[in-house]
Amino acid sequence: SAPGTDRLVFEVAWHRLDANKVVKELWVVPAAGGQPCPLVRGPHSNGSPRLSADGRTLAFISDRSGSRQVWFLPMAGGEAARLTDLPFEVSGLRFTPDGGALVVAGAVDPAAPLASQAAGGASGSPPLESRPRRSTSLLFRHWDSWRGGKRNHLFAVSLASGHVRELTPGDRDVPPIALGGTCDHDVSPDGTELAFAMNDDPVVALSTSNAIHVVPWAGGAPRRLTASRGCQA
Repeated sequence: SAPGTDRLVFEVAWHRLDANKVVKELWVVPAAGGQPCPLVRGPHSNGSPRLSADGRTLAFISDRSGSRQVWFLPMAGGEAARLTDLPFEVSGLRFTPDGGALVVAGAVDPAAPLASQAAGGASGSPPLESRPRRSTSLLFRHWDSWRGGKRNHLFAVSLASGHVRELTPGDRDVPPIALGGTCDHDVSPDGTELAFAMNDDPVVALSTSNAIHVVPWAGGAPRRLTASRGCQA
């Protein structure tokens, strides 16, 4: 939901045994109560709904284009349109307080410019699981996937121009991959700072100490706010 709106948008997950996957749909219900209605149906997975401040536009993440990207849907009716075509799959969707931009998360190579990133492997190359690799640090694999040297970073996407700006560069995961979530970040009400959880310990694989940091929205070095050990998010 969004302040001042009279509707709530939520996810409904359907377990499709025939396709061996979970399909997410978006439904809407009056904030005062009533009968829920489908808003964005399958068979593709649609999630992370975010209403604009005026309640007129719904932003959500869908894999209908083959990659998880941001789509916009007018709440008055109409077809959804893709907003982003980024070289990584998107998560952690949020509007900025003024409604002029979105903040999204995505896994990228921190040593390469955004224009050279690729959402998947090169055409004709063998899958990552079958390639030889050399690791010089811990946490080269996380649960069921190889990291491949990528890091989670946050990006600002201008709604007016489509310009994409990296907000958390460097060799750190924002949001963190351990004990973290896709929405462990937010913009301050006045729009001047970005707050996020990050593990800045020397060896991240040996620690779960996610701390809250802030960075100026215009750019700069992050500043740690919390000092205690353990996970803060």
